Amino acid sequence: MHIRKAVSTAVFVTGAVLGFLSPPAHAGSLVFSTAPNAGDVLDFKFGGYTAENAGVTTGNSAGRETTWGVGYLTEIDNHSAGDARIWDGNGANPQNTSIDFVMYGIADRSFTPGSPGTLQNVGCTVGTGCDGNIHIDFYAINGTDPVRGGGITASSRTGFNSVAGITNVGTPLMDWVLVPGDLNNTGDTTTTLSQFVNASVLPTTGSGIFLANCVSGVACGLFEGKQEQLNGLTDLFGDVRGTFTLQTCATSGGTNCPNGDFPNGFAGFINDPALTVAAGAGVPEPTTLALFGAGLLLLAGFAGRKSEVR
Repeated sequence: MHIRKAVSTAVFVTGAVLGFLSPPAHAGSLVFSTAPNAGDVLDFKFGGYTAENAGVTTGNSAGRETTWGVGYLTEIDNHSAGDARIWDGNGANPQNTSIDFVMYGIADRSFTPGSPGTLQNVGCTVGTGCDGNIHIDFYAINGTDPVRGGGITASSRTGFNSVAGITNVGTPLMDWVLVPGDLNNTGDTTTTLSQFVNASVLPTTGSGIFLANCVSGVACGLFEGKQEQLNGLTDLFGDVRGTFTLQTCATSGGTNCPNGDFPNGFAGFINDPALTVAAGAGVPEPTTLALFGAGLLLLAGFAGRKSEVR
């Protein structure tokens, strides 16, 4: 995610989650075609765009946010049921609902050159809104997806955690916070996002990994918490395990790439799935589910900085 130039993420990721309930109370509900059983592994597929903050030093941002991004959930598959698709995004579901996310708070801790280079990210601590965490917030939006449709640009951000066309019109589903720890078994217990990139600035290609916990929102009850980990050599677990790729406008299939950026002003693109273990359709309270449905993910993935993939 070197989520920096246009924050490549989370997708960030990153990930996703949610739920179901029949019949839906309104178009903002998220309803699975087949409710998952407790213990089923769900695969949330996503895409996202990232942008970097001008004037922030690449590699070590001294606590300042380097990148942010927006993204969308394309589908949710039940990996435990032969990868059966149980939800389609972009309004292609009975509730005519899309799920978008906003990722923010990504700061650079260190960058090690190489093939690929390694970018370690942490939550920002300097600046309005920075609380030391990297966040991915999900929203249910009626109708087709504004991010996928190009309606959200790099200038749509209105605040640290707000983006016009997403946060002001969507129904909050859940908030993810990335988990700090030894993601790569190197003894570094502070990094919350690791990116492996082929250029020190965006646009770039590469990949990234992260763990996240669902900390608030009506959809958090759909997770069987702390079941995912990145490797078997640590005790680090999270509700969600995100892996993602970083792409340039050209490698993502774009044909109109001014200055290497996307037409909407973002510089990075991230995609690929986030995995989580379902708690089962019967866990959340029925009344709450009927009102809000359930929901998502991903980040992850995340990131990219325009002049540096962060």
